[in-house]
Amino acid sequence: MDRNVLNAYLETEVTTATPQKLRLMLIDGSLRFARLTLKHWENGRDHEAVDACRRCRDVLLELVTSLKTNRSEVADQIADVYLFLIRAITQAEADGDP
Repeated sequence: MDRNVLNAYLETEVTTATPQKLRLMLIDGSLRFARLTLKHWENGRDHEAVDACRRCRDVLLELVTSLKTNRSEVADQIADVYLFLIRAITQAEADGDP
């Protein structure tokens, strides 16, 4: 598929998505980058693994910072999960250990 067509599609997808759909897209992106990190580590491509790891963490940071400030107990629990994942991916990156 032509790169311009793909970019136009993704732009339309993001600009027309509901907040819930955007959050799901971010979660999917973080999973994709986490899997990519693991794949790179398994293949000995440490530099690419660090890049994918950082991208995963950036998406997770976006998820945690996009939570509403007047959070409920459920939102606080979700934030705790995101923060746990951020700490885990940061530690894995520092140790170079999947």
